[in-house]
Formats: sequence, structure tokens, C-alpha cells
Amino acid sequence: MSAPERHHGAATPTRGPGTDEVDSSEMLGLRTRAATAIVGGLATVMLLGILLTRPAPGRLAVEAAVALVLTAVTFLVFRSRGARLPSRAAAVATGFLGATALVSVGANGADPDLVTVAWLNTGWIVPQTYMAARGRPWWAVGSFAGNAAVLAGGVAVLGGDAAPVLGYVIGSVPLLLMSIVFGLAIERRARDITALRSRSREKTDEQAAAAAALVARDERLGWVRATAGPMLERIAAGERFTEAELRDVAILEAHIRDTIRAPGLTGEPLDAAVRAARRRGVTVILLDDGGAREEGPAIVARCREVARARVTAASEPGRIVVRLLPPGRPDVLSVAGDASPGPRSYTVADLDAAGSAGAGIRTAE
Repeated sequence: MSAPERHHGAATPTRGPGTDEVDSSEMLGLRTRAATAIVGGLATVMLLGILLTRPAPGRLAVEAAVALVLTAVTFLVFRSRGARLPSRAAAVATGFLGATALVSVGANGADPDLVTVAWLNTGWIVPQTYMAARGRPWWAVGSFAGNAAVLAGGVAVLGGDAAPVLGYVIGSVPLLLMSIVFGLAIERRARDITALRSRSREKTDEQAAAAAALVARDERLGWVRATAGPMLERIAAGERFTEAELRDVAILEAHIRDTIRAPGLTGEPLDAAVRAARRRGVTVILLDDGGAREEGPAIVARCREVARARVTAASEPGRIVVRLLPPGRPDVLSVAGDASPGPRSYTVADLDAAGSAGAGIRTAE
């Protein structure tokens, strides 16, 4: 593979959309051992709360299930990836937290033990505060208000005194408000870090592109020196050339020009076909306006295959012009000239049709 062909095939590494964004779960340390310890502590508090109330076997099973759901919800809020907590994860967490409130009212009746209220409230407030800290304050507030209303309202409907229960739950409001403020600060800092990462990546990409351009330039100069050097030395020495040698010099000069103005149409075996056609007396002009490169390497390779076939079949004396068309056109390749009658333009679909000769190829009027 020649140096110009390697340069043409090179691509600057890029990143997909959103790769510079800060994952708030990692920024808050929710994927660390400490976060796992928090979830383990939450499960322990709920287990102790259940045991302290000495529930009946049936109620014990229900409360254990509630504790398990609350632990799972906390893991969901902690572990979901994204610059903010995904809205679907927030909705799922809110729904399950609300369901645990309904189940708890049914299991504890009109007079729930305040220890039960305490461990329930702990099981709710931990995921709710982290929802707020991860950029979903309205989901957190809605979940908190909904759970408080379900618990206090259920006790009242069943004939109990809702005031102590509601007072105990409302005691967590300051913690929720603090998490909202913290979440807003974290979100702003995350935006700053994301912008910094983006600028750093762009600068790195620019430096890499500049370095790649220098390498490509050196490779091109080395290739030209190796290819044309012997002829240039003979010219500088004043040597005389035979007619055949002069024809070879003209073909070599045309090939060097091809690598500059048509990099997408250089490389073997197309180069060999072009040299052979020029030796037969065919005037071959190659042009590259860059459209095929936007379609990907496979389309560029197919354009070269079609070009090689058309140049090989060109009749002499005559002229053939092969051009990779500019971006934004339906056609990607055109072939014109009296040395190559036949189809004159090719779309991506034409090139993809491959298979039998002429399949999927149309003639431009």
C-alpha cells in the first residue's frame, strides 16, 4: 500500500454523543464500597425495626418483603448510570416506594408502631434523597409527599390517629431539602466538568490531527522521493532519455498528480490499471471531491473496483474521466469520456448492487 493510500485510509478517532458527560452515580461515589455499606446499613436498620416490633409470622413475612423491595429500590437509584438519574428509573423507584406505603398500611392497620414508622421512613428517605441529589428533585418530592399521604391517610381512614405518624415522617423534610440543594450544586459542577472534558477532548483531537498530518506529509514526501528520486537525479545530471523513458516519466508525473488530487482513487490494483491504460495511449483523469468518503470505506473500495474495470476496458486513443462526486449528491461516482462508453453515474445503491456487470447501474442523461 502506497503512502498516499495509507493517508487516505486513516481516520481520526472520535467519540459518540454523550461520552463527555459525567455519570452522577460515579461522581457521588455510588459505585464504591462505601455506597454498598450504606445500602447494607439501610437493610440492617429495617431488619432491626422489624424485629423490635415482634410481629406475628404473617406480618413478619410482609414486612420482610417490604424491606427487601426498599433495599432493591435503593440499589436501583444508586446504580443507574447517567448524567442524571434516568427518568424511567425514577418512575420505577417512585412506584415501588408508593406500593410499600400501601402494603404497610394494610399490614399495620390503624395503630402502627412508631418503630415501624421509623424504619419505613428510613427505607423511603434514603432513595428519595439520592433521587434529588441525582437531578430528579420533583420525583423525590412527589414520592415523599405521596408516601406521607398514603401512610397518614390510611391510618386516618382506618380510624387511627394520623398526627404522630405524619409528624414523624415530616421530620425528614429538612434532609430532603438539603439533598435537593446538594443535587443542584452537583448538577452545576457536573456541567462544568462535562464542558472541561469536551474542551480537553477537542484539543487532544486537534493535536492528534495535526500530528497525523505531519506524519502523512512525511510519508508522502518519502514516497515521492523514493518513486521519482532516481528520475530526478538523472534529470539533474543532464542525462538523455529514450522515448520509452520519457513516456514512463510522464506516467509517473501523472500518477503523483493523481495521489494529490484524487487520493480516493489511488492504490493497487487501480494504479496498475491506470498505468497500463496510459501506456496504451488513453488519457486518464482522476478527480476526488470527497463525497464517497462520507459513505464509508466499503463504498470507496467499490468505487475503485468500478473505476478499475472501466479504465481497463477503455479504448485507445481516447479520454476517460473518473470522478468521486462532492457530498450531498445522489450519485457518488461518475465516469465520462469517449474512451469509455456506457453508464456514466453510480449511486450508492448501484455500487452495493455489485453482482453481475451492469446490475443496478443507470446512465445519466
